[in-house]
Amino acid sequence: MSWLPSAVALNCIDDFAMKQDHFSGVAAVEHVPLSHLADGRIDSASAVVLQSFAYLPRAAQRRLPP
Repeated sequence: MSWLPSAVALNCIDDFAMKQDHFSGVAAVEHVPLSHLADGRIDSASAVVLQSFAYLPRAAQRRLPP
């Protein structure tokens, strides 16, 4: 099995099947509820997918690499 970079989908909606379909074969998609931002999973992700930075607290935005 090939290693795939991780993509974290941040959303209030738990159904992220569409994102999984779009990233199929390119990245392993994991859903992280906004209430679990402090768990550190976004820090190690290769990509973070979200609808708007408005939903991401400023402290979490600062932890993301450019």
